[in-house]
Amino acid sequence: MKVLVSLNTDEWAETVLPSAVAIARNSPEHDGASLVLLTVVPTAAERMTTSAGIVSPGELLARAGSATRIADTAAAAALEYLSSLRARLLASPGGGPLSIDVRVEPGRPADTIIRVAHEINADIIALANRGPKGLRRSTLTRINDRVIRSSGRPILIVTV
Repeated sequence: MKVLVSLNTDEWAETVLPSAVAIARNSPEHDGASLVLLTVVPTAAERMTTSAGIVSPGELLARAGSATRIADTAAAAALEYLSSLRARLLASPGGGPLSIDVRVEPGRPADTIIRVAHEINADIIALANRGPKGLRRSTLTRINDRVIRSSGRPILIVTV
């Protein structure tokens, strides 16, 4: 059983982990159980997007350099976060062996989650959903809605 867990670096997103780990560890293919922890970071081009309109070539170059540094920093921070999370999960008691990989991918979140799920042949995609409280609690984020509609894979949603 291969479970793709999409996480951002907000602690609330980690609420999906206990369920994802339980699914992987309690699957019939228990010895081959694995999690892939994924964080999607915006690309430098996405960080450069502006509503300011036309900019000078010098300003464009300055923005490109700054956006690239910010994107690289975000990717490094995400990798550090996922690696730390991986170590915590591997140290936690319970179940049998569990393989845990980490991936940081640039791109738009929904598209990237779907792409990675297909690349790794995920059996299930696990997502946290932080929606409104009360009657509208079941409202999905745009990203989660798109993944559900377009991935062609079973989805686990844990609402916070």
